[in-house]
Amino acid sequence: MMLRHIYSALFISVIALILLPAHAATIVDIDINNKGQRYNMVAQMQIDARADIVLKLMKDYSRLTNINPYLLESRILSKSGEETRVSMITKTCFMLICYKMKHVQDFVQIDNDTIQSQFITEYSDFKHGWTRWKASSNSDNGMPVTLLTIEVEVEPDFFIMPVIGPRILKDKLIEVTEVTVKNLEAKAQLIEKQAGE
Repeated sequence: MMLRHIYSALFISVIALILLPAHAATIVDIDINNKGQRYNMVAQMQIDARADIVLKLMKDYSRLTNINPYLLESRILSKSGEETRVSMITKTCFMLICYKMKHVQDFVQIDNDTIQSQFITEYSDFKHGWTRWKASSNSDNGMPVTLLTIEVEVEPDFFIMPVIGPRILKDKLIEVTEVTVKNLEAKAQLIEKQAGE
């Protein structure tokens, strides 16, 4: 029974880590729901940087560890046409016990501002999963900003506590998303600054 609780906490951390990933990054909205063991999440964030740079950073699959500190590995396995297969290992800790989980995803840019991925379940710790990242150009007081929308649907390969799982998941997701988005914004702003020099 204790092992099930540990796996539940582990999953809650990992869902947050799947996302792709400075001072003004703002979480606009996060909505999480579940049907049985399948979890859906939609998050919107405003990033004070140009959308083309944000998208470029998100597509740098072998360097995703630079924006998501919870990723231990992000390694390109293969490329076929527009599709890139990426192996990722996340590390999450619960009550001083840390775990590593693997997820392999096929990424493809489906239009000018959107990247989508499909989990390869036979190589992942999930029965089902996909993500979609959309980096839309916007402006705030005349300055370019990005509205980043992330959608995730996953089904873990282990038990999640039905009563408190979604609440813990949301809290962990907010924590990890804030760190990742701030890192993404800081790197995008650095690129903008270097380009302007």
